Amino acid sequence: MTGGHHHHEDPPHAADDPLTGLCAVVDTPSPFAPTSAPRTPEAALALLARGNHLWAWPLGTLLCSATPEALAAVLPRLGPDGPWTLAAYLLRHRPTPRPPYAHLLGLRDPHALRVLSEESRWLDEESVPRLLDLADPTSDLAVLRTTGDAHVSRRIVGRPGALAARLAAELRADPSAAVPGGTHWLESAEPDLIELVFARSGKHLTLPQQLVGCLNLLRHGGRVRLASLVAGGKLGAAATRLCGTALATDDPHAPLAARAVKELAPARLVKRLRRAKGEHDTRHILDSTPGVPPWEVLEAEHRREPIPHWDRIVRHPAAPHAFRLRQAAHLPALSLRAVPLGPELTVARARHGVGGRFREPVDTLLDQLLRTGQLTGRDLVHEAAPAAVVLAYLGRARRRADAPAEVRTALRAASAVVRHALGDDAGAWQHVYARLTEQTTDPGPVGPVASLSDGC
Repeated sequence: MTGGHHHHEDPPHAADDPLTGLCAVVDTPSPFAPTSAPRTPEAALALLARGNHLWAWPLGTLLCSATPEALAAVLPRLGPDGPWTLAAYLLRHRPTPRPPYAHLLGLRDPHALRVLSEESRWLDEESVPRLLDLADPTSDLAVLRTTGDAHVSRRIVGRPGALAARLAAELRADPSAAVPGGTHWLESAEPDLIELVFARSGKHLTLPQQLVGCLNLLRHGGRVRLASLVAGGKLGAAATRLCGTALATDDPHAPLAARAVKELAPARLVKRLRRAKGEHDTRHILDSTPGVPPWEVLEAEHRREPIPHWDRIVRHPAAPHAFRLRQAAHLPALSLRAVPLGPELTVARARHGVGGRFREPVDTLLDQLLRTGQLTGRDLVHEAAPAAVVLAYLGRARRRADAPAEVRTALRAASAVVRHALGDDAGAWQHVYARLTEQTTDPGPVGPVASLSDGC
């Protein structure tokens, strides 16, 4: 610097040293550079809020794959900072590592729970309900403030306790704040929060939402509070008229309930789903409609005439197990990064194909499914498809010393199929070869190994 002026050096000429010139252009501090490990829960939350998982903690890597016994022995040696540090570290993994997560929930350390609940968006969809199982009002409120999952919000909102009164007091102190949990409070037994939702978004609600909110305000707050809501002009024109008519009768609940039943009829939901503009619209329709979706009706309607974006409906977090089992072809493909579906759903999904995902070696996937008990060796032969993929995996796995133990079970099952179904029948062998190499027009290649001899 001379004469008060900054001196800027010219970049190196490419002709002098091409590599030096290129490095000079990109040699600037990167937001993705390794970060120092957090020293307080607040620092950890600040990093997580920005999606920064770049701090290193070698012991954390080991703890995230440790057994429950190892966690119980090691974590106490790390002192009071151990639980929240592990909580912050495991949030970089997906799916969420089960043993350390279960250990942290069992400890109920307030700092660890704060990290997990305030940044619950990093947890997989199966882990958030486990956090809610603790029924801790502080954790519930933190999750409610950040979750975008209507199924999670509904569960918190429907739980009686101190959370509602605490939230109502906070919202009264901040008239401009959005209501955590939003319209789901209209389905609750909390009149204070029902009134707050109407006060902040009443006329923007759908008629079914307004009717459900008015009914619950009448049930849990009484006729006077409903009349006050109507007089305050917070409802739409149709809801105002319906409530006014109902309040003029001896039993205002009956006409409001009858109209709500009509508005929430399954046929109306099906009609809206058929008009959905995309997957996100389909999810929004399901999430914003009060009550439990009529899954069996939706299934019957889909059989009659396919409902658009059906995959999104089947994958909805609130979809019951039996419904998902029947619609397993529409579940997400089995993947190393996916949350385990559980053995029954995994087997059902495997019938519709395993492998084929970009950047996921099928051997690694099948190893994991067998090691974690999501599939058994028998399942691999009698249920999983396509047969060509399964047989190729078994051919490679039989030569590996580190193959899962269930591979031996699968090899025995495959040998039994070959022995009993094919034996020395040259024609049968030719038929199976043609099916495996897709030289036939039948659907055999997508079936399991045990089905290859069908039609021989």
